[in-house]
Amino acid sequence: MTSLLDPLLRVFEMLLRPVVFGQLLGIAIAMGLVLLLLSFSRRSFQEIVVPAGTLALGLVLILLGMIGLPNRIVLVIAAVFGSLALLQGIHSLLERIHMEKTFKGFFSLVARPAVIVIAIILLIHAAGFDDLWSSPLLPVDEKAENSLQITIGELFRSVLAFYLLIITSGLFGRIGGLISRTFLGISRASSAIIAELSRYIYIFFGLIFILLFIGFTGNILLAVAASLSVGIGFGLRDLVANFVSGIWLLLEGLIRPGDVVYIGQDPCQVHQLGPRAARLWRERDNADLVVPNYMFFSETTTTYTGVDRLRRSEVQVRAALHHQPAQVISLLKLIPPTVDGILSNPPPSVFLLDYEPAAVLYSLRFMINDPMCNVSITSAVRRAIWDCFQSHGIEIPFPKQVFISDARHRAQLAEKKFGETNT
Repeated sequence: MTSLLDPLLRVFEMLLRPVVFGQLLGIAIAMGLVLLLLSFSRRSFQEIVVPAGTLALGLVLILLGMIGLPNRIVLVIAAVFGSLALLQGIHSLLERIHMEKTFKGFFSLVARPAVIVIAIILLIHAAGFDDLWSSPLLPVDEKAENSLQITIGELFRSVLAFYLLIITSGLFGRIGGLISRTFLGISRASSAIIAELSRYIYIFFGLIFILLFIGFTGNILLAVAASLSVGIGFGLRDLVANFVSGIWLLLEGLIRPGDVVYIGQDPCQVHQLGPRAARLWRERDNADLVVPNYMFFSETTTTYTGVDRLRRSEVQVRAALHHQPAQVISLLKLIPPTVDGILSNPPPSVFLLDYEPAAVLYSLRFMINDPMCNVSITSAVRRAIWDCFQSHGIEIPFPKQVFISDARHRAQLAEKKFGETNT
């Protein structure tokens, strides 16, 4: 049976060979000089390490070539630093012409990872580790008929394939949404849901294909699924519940990107529905909220954009008892046309809600076309009511409290007793 430590021991033995060890020592000295230079410089890590590392490794490469020592490993590392320096220069050029945001995803998801992957492959070849690709990663029992044999090369290719699967899933989802919107006539909101579902389906079948490529058979996949079901029952319930809830949210379309929902007492706009949670934007403090998908099914969720973006808003105000209700109601009806954001159809309405000990309570109700502007619009309505009542002499009563000091209270009691004695 092959041990799991055998590939590691082979790598360690190869690294100790003079041909490899000398080049690694030269690389370590070059990077040490670069870090020493960084400590005396005020520039950032990225501005110093990449160009200085390229220059230092180039000098080591020339020195090893002059004394006749192998330098293939140093050549690969120098090429990596040179490629990163080239990408850094291109990024700086794009910043000057204000196009760095357009290619930001390309640099972070494709260009730099590609340089690293190619460097790993070239390093293994330059160090003479080519036979390492065929080394088994897990212990292998030659007597077992259906034992799973995974080599380092298969694992490396599988990780690379999974990474490509993830970064291309967004493109596949956009294609699915574009096809549904162009050829099926589906709305933009529904096509966004189809795009997200297409992305999940693409990742799922791609992952199955990768597992089959490694050597997982149908029986092994069933055994893994059974093991995962036990893990789900004990520790992954919330994760799976959120994932399933996210799928149902996408299928039913109850909540979509762009909708306005209420979390507590605050209106929030849905920016993105993810596999585990939804990302919402709260206007009050410009905060991004991450809300688990399961919450939308376990609690009552208020949304004002399920059918349209209209919302009925209300402002309550009190007027003194001696004012005629008809006069107050007629004045309140003049407020909505003066405030931007209030719809004229359906028309606003005014109601007398209740008689209180010192006031009459009125309610002004109106429709607005953007739930996220409710606070600003109701604030403008309250300011307009204040100005209108002030100009027409309408009093807004407030509770009044009278504080009497102990000395004054004793004087009032003495005066009361003196009056009773005289009578």
